[in-house]
Amino acid sequence: MTAPQSPVPKTASPREGWIALPPDLVRRLGAFRRRVRRIKLFEAACAALGGVAVGFLTLFLLDRVSDTSAWVRGLLFAAAIVACGAIPWAWHRWVWRQRSLEQVARLIERRFPAVGDELRGIIEIVRGGGAGESKSRTLCEAAVAQVAERSARVDFRAATPPSRPWRWAVGAAVPLAAAAVLAALAPDAAANAWARFVAPWRTIDRFTFARISPLPARLVVPHGEPAEVEVTLRDDTRWRPQEAQLRIGGQPPLAARLAGEGYAFTIPPQTTDQHLVLSAGDVRQRVRVAAVHRPELIALEAEVTLPEYLERPGTRRQDIRGGTCAPVKGSRVTVVATASRELAAATLNGGTVAVEGAVIRTPPQVVEGESRLALAWRDPDGLAGAAPLELVITARDDEPPSVVMLDVPQTRGILLNTDTLKFKVAARDDCGLRRVGLEWEGLSESSAGDAASLERGDRVLQAGGGDVESLDAVATFCPDALGIQPQPIALRAFAEDYLPGRGRVVSSPLVLYVVDRAEHALVLNTRLQQFRQQASEVRDREMGLLATNKELRQLPAEQLLSPETRARLESQAAAEEANARRLGRLVDEGAELVREALKNPEFEATTLEELSEDIQTLADIADSRMPSVAELLAQAARGRPAAGKPQADEATPGSQKPAP
Repeated sequence: MTAPQSPVPKTASPREGWIALPPDLVRRLGAFRRRVRRIKLFEAACAALGGVAVGFLTLFLLDRVSDTSAWVRGLLFAAAIVACGAIPWAWHRWVWRQRSLEQVARLIERRFPAVGDELRGIIEIVRGGGAGESKSRTLCEAAVAQVAERSARVDFRAATPPSRPWRWAVGAAVPLAAAAVLAALAPDAAANAWARFVAPWRTIDRFTFARISPLPARLVVPHGEPAEVEVTLRDDTRWRPQEAQLRIGGQPPLAARLAGEGYAFTIPPQTTDQHLVLSAGDVRQRVRVAAVHRPELIALEAEVTLPEYLERPGTRRQDIRGGTCAPVKGSRVTVVATASRELAAATLNGGTVAVEGAVIRTPPQVVEGESRLALAWRDPDGLAGAAPLELVITARDDEPPSVVMLDVPQTRGILLNTDTLKFKVAARDDCGLRRVGLEWEGLSESSAGDAASLERGDRVLQAGGGDVESLDAVATFCPDALGIQPQPIALRAFAEDYLPGRGRVVSSPLVLYVVDRAEHALVLNTRLQQFRQQASEVRDREMGLLATNKELRQLPAEQLLSPETRARLESQAAAEEANARRLGRLVDEGAELVREALKNPEFEATTLEELSEDIQTLADIADSRMPSVAELLAQAARGRPAAGKPQADEATPGSQKPAP
């Protein structure tokens, strides 16, 4: 570096014609000053360049290890600024402060005190310009000449301040050469490091030879579950490290080998948020791992719109958390699922479906058969449900209604035409009942019967509706009121639903013989004869039991304890109980016969009274006497010898009165 040429300043304005410094001395002083300036400014420039180069190289190396923070880059930049400050400092020290010859003489005085002091003296004489008459011109000229001659024997270069320009040059050349080599070998990396070095306050991404697709700043993993993390190398990567490492918090690091175009890590289950550091070659990335529970479905419903023929407008919501839904064939079904938090997307059998916040709503579909649905969802963090939800939607047929007649009175198949039959009709249909009623049809007694005389008709008992799934109607059936002539008929209950083309669904038929009073009286007389015949049989049986009781009563007490007698006694008790049960049934039949006869005014009152008295007598025997005989015989069979004979005596009176 060439020092600037500055003229020797005039120390004063001497009187015209006064003495001056010898030209040779002035030349030598100027040459010394230029030498000092050149060396010191060169050293300052080397220090500045070396400082900047070292700062650049330091940042370049740090960026190869990690992403150097802004405050570290700021420190390096400040150090480079300080190094560059050597130039203005050297200018001020060796240029500005060495302007005059007197300042140069002081610099020489540090190395050569005597010479420097004499130089300062003659410079003072010349600067004085002859002011004062006491000074002799001749003496001053002699002093100036003497000092100039003496200083000519001194090499001013030896007075140069201590300096090591070549060391400074080497110190600057080495980092500058290294920076040049880096710029030649890796111009992109060098340019990136220089940009980050000279502007530490700016956000400039670090250049890396290995380049990966960056992970999200917040990496979400399922809470308490192992998670797969895929790290992919970018297409423009210049380095393909064979191994990458991943560390989560204070946990042991994980390593993954290069496979294809990336690295696959299996993160162990995490339950708390941690920091994750990924390193692959010279690339480093630090993200936050968030352990989040998977989004779950808290509600699952089906909105079912029934077919129009069912006359049920609107939709019906059905809980289908069991995974199945079975609407009526032809229904339109929309699946509505509600998640535990807001969702980002959902798919149904691989196709995208609409998401509103935390609610998934599938497009409506008409159900004609069985369909299987796979519903999957994920939240804004990319976290999906544990597994897709499998749903089965099966169309079911509109089954016919069921109808039955309940509490039908016992009529023994005959019904007086003026009598009223009361019972209930119950119908069920989960798709709605239109109406229920009764229908009847005359039965031909022979294939050649007159079809015109057969009765046929129906009667609506109760109307239903599209939303009525069950009906319990009270039914009354009076042949005379309905205009039914005496004849055998089949009475049925019917139910109708809303399925087009489906006829009535009927119950099992109740076959009745509708009779007039004369026929009714004839039937009752026939039944009365049967009743008396049965009563006679019971009486004969009772007489036989009575004879056996008398025979057993005559046995001694010791014989009653023999096994044969005990078996006979038990058999007698069983026969007595059986006959009592038969007698009870006969009493019930007789009571029913009386009630039926009361309906017909043509039935003879005298016969009815006699029948009532006979039935009452039978009822008394069945309720009290015959059971008591059976109990006494059973006790004798169990072996009570002391009371055996008296018990037989007590049994005799009650057994002596037979049934009528």
